[in-house]
Order: sequence, then C-alpha cells, then structure tokens
Amino acid sequence: VREQTPRFPIERCQEMLEQYAQVLGELQTMETQNKPLAPELMAKLVATDVGVFGPVDAKVVLVEFSDFLCPACQAAALTVESSRDRYKDTVRIVFRQFPLPKHGENARLGAQAALAAGAQGKFWEMHDRLFASPMELGTEGRAAVDRWAQEIGLDMGAFGAALDAKTYDAAITADMALGEEAMVGGTPTF
Repeated sequence: VREQTPRFPIERCQEMLEQYAQVLGELQTMETQNKPLAPELMAKLVATDVGVFGPVDAKVVLVEFSDFLCPACQAAALTVESSRDRYKDTVRIVFRQFPLPKHGENARLGAQAALAAGAQGKFWEMHDRLFASPMELGTEGRAAVDRWAQEIGLDMGAFGAALDAKTYDAAITADMALGEEAMVGGTPTF
C-alpha cells in the first residue's frame, strides 16, 4: 500500500476511499495469503499417499493445486516433471486436485482419472499423459482417458468402474476444500 498508492491517480484514491470497507477487506485477505501456513494446515496439505513423489523426510515439500485443463498448469507441469527428475531424492512433491468449474466436467474427469490411475500405482503416468494432451481431454473426455489408461497399462475394468461410480469425487471435493482453506484462488497454486 505504501509503495503503490502514491502512484495512483487522485480519482482512483477517491474511489478507494468510497469503498473503504471493501478495499480494507481485500488488503486483509492479501495479507493473510502472504503469511506462512500454520503447521496444522501444512500437515493436512501433505497428508496423502496418492499423487506424491519423493522421500517422506524431504526438507523441501512442494504442494501443488492444479487443474488438468488449465493452460498455466500445463506449463507448470513441465517444471514439476523436471523437478521430479532432478530432485527425486531431496524434494517431496504433493499434487492436489483443484479442477476449476469454468473448465467444465472434463477437468473433474481428468482429476478422477488421475486418482483412479493412482489407485493402481500409476498416478504420475496419468498425470503426465493428461497434461500432454489437454485438448483431447477437453474435447474427447472419457474416450481420451480410457485410451490413455490402456496405454499406461491400467486394469481397465477397475479403472472404468471407478470412473463410472465417481469413486474419487469425495477426494476431489476434499482437495478443493483444503485448497480453499489454504486460500488457493486459482491454478496452479504452489
């Protein structure tokens, strides 16, 4: 506030004063977002065994909230993949589902597919496949994830049953609630 408001035009300052309560609330939210996470919340963020890579006792833990149909997440996935390869012995990566409603049902389908693959020990293979072809996920939906599941060698009966029953829907909803608790406002968020 001290750095930027002196550069504002007088009209903007007047508008801000007229909406003082709203502006103050937004500033307080920003301040809260920039604080370190509480240890209890951090413990919840890392408490999962699906979508995790790296040693349990790693000194660095990277938690990502992501959406398989988010273009910025697709770009971030390349960095995450590089980090998995480069720092596999020193960094723990935790992937959390955060499919944005604006990306439609196929974003949530991607999250379901990743978790269903994770149940068969192939989360990261499906993760990488989903991010490699988001256009196909967006347009083909179930046909695309079924094809990729077969390509990475999943038990198709178990995979299909999990998607049909929306077995991982509660887990996705829980990740999203956890993201909201951690003040995730969009994807990707690390």
